Amino acid sequence: MKAELRASAWGHADRHYAASMTEVLRTADRADEQASSRWAKALEQASPGIRDSVERAYKQWNTILRDYLRSETALRLTVGGDSQSVPVKVVGGMPRLFAEVMRQFEGLEWLLLNRPAVSAVASGTRFMERHVDSVRTAWGDAAGPSDANDIQRVRETAEIWLTKLDKMGAVERIIGIGEDVLGAYFFRVPEIHLYWVVIGITARALGVS
Repeated sequence: MKAELRASAWGHADRHYAASMTEVLRTADRADEQASSRWAKALEQASPGIRDSVERAYKQWNTILRDYLRSETALRLTVGGDSQSVPVKVVGGMPRLFAEVMRQFEGLEWLLLNRPAVSAVASGTRFMERHVDSVRTAWGDAAGPSDANDIQRVRETAEIWLTKLDKMGAVERIIGIGEDVLGAYFFRVPEIHLYWVVIGITARALGVS
């Protein structure tokens, strides 16, 4: 008797990476394309050259990670004497489920992607607030026009922004998707796609390179 594949299983037909080549090449939903375009534009503004960074990371780590996976799993893409090549492509766009999540933040792309800048302001002003008197003693009026109260207000504003951003739960919602959205192995093609827009969004939201 043939066992049924659970919907949560990696190879289930409902997974976006279970698509055939025809389905992969099919034009994406217009709303998904618009969402991807907005995020790609916001990403390039927040982190110029982000696509090139993803390309470089792929080229640097591709062979290393493949060798590591072969060593750990002892898996080979071979049948008899034949071997199967699986190319890797850095591509634009977003998987449908990811695009649906990101549409919830429409209009706030610029803010979500610049969370590291807001975090730096909060951290920097906390430092300045602690040492403002010492700097005033050392430099006098040359220390600048802001006093401790001015610095405190900026720090409090930055912390409020961070609280609001964290309540949006972007990272948690991305993790909750439950499918491979940073990149995916289209096993029916076969081909591996790395989504530079998705990688860039997640990196900026986490504050990592």
